[in-house]
Amino acid sequence: MSAILSAVQPAFDMPESEIRLAVEGYASEMELIGRAEAKFGTWYADTYCELFSDDHDLREMLCATFVGRYLSMAHELGHLPEGGAA
Repeated sequence: MSAILSAVQPAFDMPESEIRLAVEGYASEMELIGRAEAKFGTWYADTYCELFSDDHDLREMLCATFVGRYLSMAHELGHLPEGGAA
């Protein structure tokens, strides 16, 4: 039981915007960023890793673009409150 309770993040550590998103039933923006970064890591490893394994600037630029577009799509699909879905 104590392991379960220790894994719970206290509400006061969460930003107000994250609490609002959870209460309103939207995905957390931080959760979506985490998903996007994980998907980017898989894509990058499969696509560019062999070609540009030491180019960290390229990786960071591609990751920022990928995450930005992922969040934009989440907004458009209504997974975040600014989206078009009701």
